[in-house]
Parts: sequence; structure tokens; C-alpha cells
Amino acid sequence: MENAEYHARPEVSASQLKILKRSPLHFWDRFLNPDKPMIEPTPNMILGTLVHAAVLEPEQFDKRYIVVPEGIDKRTKEGKQLWADLLATGREPVKHDVWQDVSNMAQAVIRDAAIRCILHNSIKEKSMFWTDSDTGVLCKMRPDILIEPCDEYPNGAIFDLKTMADCSPESFGKAVWNLEMLIQAGHYSNGFFAAYGCWPEFGWTAVETSRPHAVQMYSASQLQIDYGRDECSRLLRITRHPLLPPLARGS
Repeated sequence: MENAEYHARPEVSASQLKILKRSPLHFWDRFLNPDKPMIEPTPNMILGTLVHAAVLEPEQFDKRYIVVPEGIDKRTKEGKQLWADLLATGREPVKHDVWQDVSNMAQAVIRDAAIRCILHNSIKEKSMFWTDSDTGVLCKMRPDILIEPCDEYPNGAIFDLKTMADCSPESFGKAVWNLEMLIQAGHYSNGFFAAYGCWPEFGWTAVETSRPHAVQMYSASQLQIDYGRDECSRLLRITRHPLLPPLARGS
């Protein structure tokens, strides 16, 4: 399933629950308001998307994106033609300096032997759907890296790839709370259990956006997972409030 098709589906995602935690008004305006505006991705969001593609689906990267050669001047006749030729490929243009950063970040991630092993033995960006047993709300997730139960990971595992300015332990610990990363950990754990009947290990692979592109791996504790699952349960109940329009629900 393509990423766009996944996002267009009506099931509730971890990203939606994060917005709902801020307030039901923000949730309604972002996802349910019939007059909601288009959300333009920020440069950091674009960079994160590109790095995900380069690390998780390198064989698809060149099919989706095309690097803009340095020095194109769209004010000139030649520059306009070169730009038109790029657009005619049907691929999304990526500035040369952005591509260089993406390439360096992807190489930094893949150089790590442990991460290479995880990537080699995993399923990338698998779309998964389930019905929450407590609320009947239909849910979805698309984990970056999923390992099904096996000898090395008897209960399976999920790893999320993060791009950030600083992935030191102190900074990452703050990001876990500030970015509501435990809601995602809890939501993904629930989805994994619905599919496989066991609770997976959950971790993050973080890579810094500036040189030297340090890479760190972190694991969520059981206490953190329990907190995330409790928050997901609370937020899913809010989605069923009568003042909110009906969301995707099971029978």
C-alpha cells in the first residue's frame, strides 16, 4: 500500500492521537473540519520524509525523486527548459544541497552494523489495521521497521527512525515527552499485539540532521510503553465523545 493511500484511510493513527491530546478543538480542526486548510510540510518534515525513503526504501528513492543539478537559473531560457525537463519526469525535484544532507544521513545510519542487521531482517513501512478492543475504534499504523516474532526477537520488535538536531541522551529524553513519542509507542504496541498476539520490543533510531550526523539507538522501557498505552486508551475514548463526528468504528 502506498503512503498516500494509507494516510487517506479513515482509521485513527498515532499522529491523530497526538493532536487530540493537545485538545479536541485542534483534533477537529486538523482532521474533521470540512473547511480545513492544506498543511504545507516544513523543511524539517521534508528532510525527514526524504531520509526515511533513502534508508527504508532505497530502491524506490530514484523512482520518486530527482536531484536538481547545481546552478540551474530558472530566470534564463535554458534554466526554464531544464526545470521543465525535471518536472516532466514525474519525479519530485530535490535541491542538490538537501540531497547531499539526505545522502550523508542515510549513509551514517546504514554504517551502523546493528542497524544494518535490523534493516536486513525486517519489514519496512507495513500498513496495519485493527479494531481497538476497548472502544471499537478502527486504528491504523505504519511502523518504519517491524520485525516479526523470531529466534532473536521472540516477541518481535518495532523501531522508529527519527531525524533530529541533537540525539544525545538528554536531548532525546526531552523529545520523547515533548513530541509525544510514547503515544506512538503505545499505539504501535497495541497494533502489533492485535496482529501477532504478543507485545514487541520498541525502540528508536535517531540520526542528527547536521554533521557529523551522529546516530543513536534507544529502547522504550516497559513503564514508558504502559504509559503510552494508557494514553492511547484514554484518547481513543475521547474520539467517541458525542460532540465529535463519528470516526471509523468497528461493528
